[in-house]
Amino acid sequence: MDGGWMVDQRETPGTVDNARSRQMAALRKLCIPQLTFLLMKALEESGLAAEFTEVVDVIASEKQALYEEFGDEELRTLLQKSRAASIILLDQGFDALGFPLQ
Repeated sequence: MDGGWMVDQRETPGTVDNARSRQMAALRKLCIPQLTFLLMKALEESGLAAEFTEVVDVIASEKQALYEEFGDEELRTLLQKSRAASIILLDQGFDALGFPLQ
């Protein structure tokens, strides 16, 4: 996973296959948002709102820049779900990131 999540690793360094690169980019744009929302739905249904912040941290990380695979509307939805999870955490006596309030 040196190149990142769902990034093609070429067997022969230095070779470029433009068609394959475009296919992989399209696959990432399709799958990463869908997988993220499926994970968030599973967390929500399992009552694990605190883990939402971890998912959002991974997506927002500059290291792999997964946020670049999301369209504007998908990012808006991601932020809305994150906000809703933070409200749940606040109602449960935690801070918005899931840490216990002192």
